[in-house]
Amino acid sequence: MRAFAALLVIVVTVSLFSTPSLANPRRRVVRPAPRVAPKRVVVVRPPVGARRVVIGGSPYWVHGGVYYRHSHDGYVVVKAPIVRVLPRRHRVVVIRGSVYYVSDGVYYRTGPGGYVVVEKPVEVVAAPQTPEPAVPAPSTVTLYVPKRAEEGFASVTLKKLDGGYLGPQGEFYPTMPAVALLTEMYGIAEGSRQTRSDVYFIHVPNKDGASYTRVTLQRKDGGFVGPQGEFYPLVPPVAHLAEMYGAASEPAPEEEASVRIEVPKKTGDGVVAIELKKHEEGYIGPQGEFYPELPSAEQLAELYSG
Repeated sequence: MRAFAALLVIVVTVSLFSTPSLANPRRRVVRPAPRVAPKRVVVVRPPVGARRVVIGGSPYWVHGGVYYRHSHDGYVVVKAPIVRVLPRRHRVVVIRGSVYYVSDGVYYRTGPGGYVVVEKPVEVVAAPQTPEPAVPAPSTVTLYVPKRAEEGFASVTLKKLDGGYLGPQGEFYPTMPAVALLTEMYGIAEGSRQTRSDVYFIHVPNKDGASYTRVTLQRKDGGFVGPQGEFYPLVPPVAHLAEMYGAASEPAPEEEASVRIEVPKKTGDGVVAIELKKHEEGYIGPQGEFYPELPSAEQLAELYSG
């Protein structure tokens, strides 16, 4: 009996000290892992073929959807730039049902807080033997505006695109147009209108059939004044504005220019003339190498002074 009691005491003692909560009554404090700052990626120079673009007054280099900014230690990889206001001279381009804003070769899409810079979209052309999938008809929005010369309302149907609306005359609106503008074009006369605006923006189609030019009309003296100072007693038809202001095509590229730089020979007896061809994004050297910026004579001497 005494042996059994002694054995029982040993078992209870071992159980008590082997329980984690009794052996170590202190709670273990789990601390959150420290936040790691995003890695800063720096390269000596942008990849060959990178384009130099100016966005919001700051230069960037872009290649394959990756953007670079010049820094004291090289070129830093950054996020795609966002601008709050589009450049004044921009065009509206519709590609495969999506709306883009183009200025100086830079493409923008609407995004949170402004406009996001995107890569130039590539239109995919299906192979002849492969039928192109049917594109669903765009959805429409119908508004009813008061008629000009009689009671009642006139219907105005807008086609909803990805990024805006297309009007009955082919005009484009980045956002839902105000009723005041639609009534001027399709509805009531001036004396019956209850709302008004002093400035109207109409995006008229260009002659390429895929882009638009914004035309500003200013209300004045009972009519409207166009960008060239011409006067209209009523809002002019979109076809008339397109004939005056619709762009014919993309501007012709400038003729290829060249820059001549002389670098001293390694032997010290003369110089070597290096001709760089001006590229829209930088300069092309005699061996086909690309420079985002005009290289210095010292930089060229490493290749051509021998």
